[in-house]
Amino acid sequence: MDKRKIAVLGGGIGAITAAYAITQLPNWQDDYEITVYQMGWRLGGKAASGRSLAKNGRIEEQGLHLWAGSYDNTFRLMRDCYDQLAALGLRSPDDPLGTLEKAFKPLHHVFINESMAEPDDSTQSEPWRMDFPPNTQAPGSNDEALSPADYFQLLQVFVRKLAEALEAEGSAAADPVTLRRLRPALDLAAAAAKGMVADQVLTQGFDPLDQWEFSEWLTRHGASVESLSSPVLQSCCDHISGGQAARNIGAGTALRHLLRLGFGYRGALFFKAQAGMGDAVFAPYYQVLEARGVQFKFFHAVTALHLTPDDTAIGSIDLVVQAEPTSGLYEPLVPVQNLPCWPSEPLWQQLTDGETLHQAAIDFEDESEPPTGKPLTLTRGQDFDDIILGISLGALPRLTPALAEASPEWAAMLAGVESVATQTAQLWLTVPSSNYGWKQLVDRHNPDAQSGSVPLNTMATALPQPLTAWADRSELLGRADWGDDRPFSIAYFRSPRDERDAGQPLAVFKRQVQDWMNRHLTALWPDMASSDGSFNLKTLHGPPQADGQARVDWQYFRVNEHGSARSVLAVSSSVGSRLRSDQSGFSNLLLAGDWTLNGLNIECVEAATVSGLQAARGLTGAAIVVTS
Repeated sequence: MDKRKIAVLGGGIGAITAAYAITQLPNWQDDYEITVYQMGWRLGGKAASGRSLAKNGRIEEQGLHLWAGSYDNTFRLMRDCYDQLAALGLRSPDDPLGTLEKAFKPLHHVFINESMAEPDDSTQSEPWRMDFPPNTQAPGSNDEALSPADYFQLLQVFVRKLAEALEAEGSAAADPVTLRRLRPALDLAAAAAKGMVADQVLTQGFDPLDQWEFSEWLTRHGASVESLSSPVLQSCCDHISGGQAARNIGAGTALRHLLRLGFGYRGALFFKAQAGMGDAVFAPYYQVLEARGVQFKFFHAVTALHLTPDDTAIGSIDLVVQAEPTSGLYEPLVPVQNLPCWPSEPLWQQLTDGETLHQAAIDFEDESEPPTGKPLTLTRGQDFDDIILGISLGALPRLTPALAEASPEWAAMLAGVESVATQTAQLWLTVPSSNYGWKQLVDRHNPDAQSGSVPLNTMATALPQPLTAWADRSELLGRADWGDDRPFSIAYFRSPRDERDAGQPLAVFKRQVQDWMNRHLTALWPDMASSDGSFNLKTLHGPPQADGQARVDWQYFRVNEHGSARSVLAVSSSVGSRLRSDQSGFSNLLLAGDWTLNGLNIECVEAATVSGLQAARGLTGAAIVVTS
């Protein structure tokens, strides 16, 4: 019996998870040949990261990535991958990131920022610290998700505790700050509990709620206007795909995600990767998959999928070969601090005419225009039998017009599931985060949760646009080759992008960030302001003797605006437009990504992982475990 040839298109979480799950099956190589076709030089999709070899091997991310403790499927597979690294002799448990516990560290608290506008158009910030107690469960250890009834009981307990806290506060000398925090939290939680009963979530599940936008649904069940405009709800939106810029979030999707996040975590609320996502996730997956016999074709960009004459299956795949390795095989990883990593640029010396391509500043990941290169067509029955489509939603209108013409369901998916551009800024600073003034601000506004001498390990949301979320990533300093001239802290920022900025050059975003730093970041970090109130650019790390602007330019700025780089939204009434991984409508096409109908229906690593597992199960027919 001939082996079935599987073409995996794309290298994001969904695609790689599907490939990994198939290769977990006993004797899988007797039945399948798997080839991954990847645009550019690295895996990761929207979660890719790279190392700038020209800037000390620093980590450069495409976004701000935290893993929730409720990511049961993701952690289960990742733990297996790290175990396999050791079993295959690819990494020792004593190595940097040698075990899952070394690669992901827990985070037990988050901050909600409340911004108060000042007459001069600046802001004052009041951070709210929220602690989530650890538990003894290991992330990824659960094979059965909580039911809507389970979540409802936990929500009831939460509402009762908030009510008791508010009553106790009201019976004493009322602290207006505490009241301002408790009231919207109680109001929103109570409205959610009422809505779960009134709209029969306990028997019908969460998806029917997506006919309403989240704020609209909360209003229907008694939430006040004040609560809906509070930092509490803004922070919730920042933790959901699209964040505050979208604000049109399906009620069922939002509620399910927030309940899973707050009540379903194992070990800790969040976990932070102790390197870039590429280093901690995709390099291990790549190493194990390659060792198992999966083939990787880098610099292979898909340009179109074509149907068979009867429109029932994919008959051919058009690609372009963007570049060719001189030796026939591209070796993508480089060591930085003894850790295998993806570089932020291709390893030009491995490519035919690599220096010419380098000098021409070719960006193999740019999707603003169709990719260029040598045309290549893969044919069903010769080059592939089945396809796992792991390229994200934003690229699909360009790649699949034939599918949309033949399938009303495919056309409805492209029309009904929306996406948004995102933007990222990373700052390296010459002072530790304890010198920002943020720590003192936190202690002043959270007297019952004094931090002492312990670093805050900040994750904060509800910041003013254009950067609404911030994570202190100073723990990553040791992952780069700084030498004697080193920074002392790192700050990552991320937000959805205002669509009014579409098409603007990166320089415009840089100027927006500088203005934001002067007007808003100085409110968060009061000790980082100059005498005139603007952000002190001398605190930015950069080349020796560089002036302020050169130090700004040395930081990392990124806009994810085109194609598969766009983030998938969970807007109201869009669940019905999503397609399941194994119900593409075409007999040899499986789908893998957070844009599918996967039970979570939201942009996150766990949704993409679930989708990848479902694709592998649909393709093989094997009883692959999926916790949803």
